[in-house]
Parts: sequence; structure tokens; C-alpha cells
Amino acid sequence: CENCVELKFSKGVGYCPTCKIELKKSGFRYQIFEDPYIELETDIRKAILKDFNRKEQDFTSPDAYNDYLEMVETYSKIFVIFQNMLLHRMMQ
Repeated sequence: CENCVELKFSKGVGYCPTCKIELKKSGFRYQIFEDPYIELETDIRKAILKDFNRKEQDFTSPDAYNDYLEMVETYSKIFVIFQNMLLHRMMQ
């Protein structure tokens, strides 16, 4: 709840009680999905789509556009795998 967040981050920085990672209030947001990995994947996809935001009309053919979409999906999967590996290392 908001009261707990305010107490935990009263100085702007708090620590996770489980893994002791430093957390900043400015980086806090309420979790939308039940699974935090889905939350992470959604964030990564949004970040990637900010850079890879070409439209179908930007391409000479539907095949070229589909190739572009496959490339973006591949990048998304690579970043999700990488972030998951980092999370697992941090928790050990």
C-alpha cells in the first residue's frame, strides 16, 4: 500500500528485506502482473519498441516488414533471457 511505500522509502532509498538490493523510490511502481518475469518482459518489449518503431508502410514489401518484426522479436527474447540471467545472479 502507499503508506508502506512511504515508510520504506522515507529517505528515498530502501533495501529489499529478502535479497538486500538497494531500491530507490523513484524506481518504484506497482506491479501489474502477478508474475514479475512477465512484468520484466513487458518493460523490455516497451523499451525495445521505442527504438524499433517502423511501420509497414516504411517497407517495400510485406516480406521485408515481416523480417523486421522477426528481428525485433529476436532482440526482445535475447534481452529477456539476459535480464533473467542477471536477476538469478543477483539473487544468489
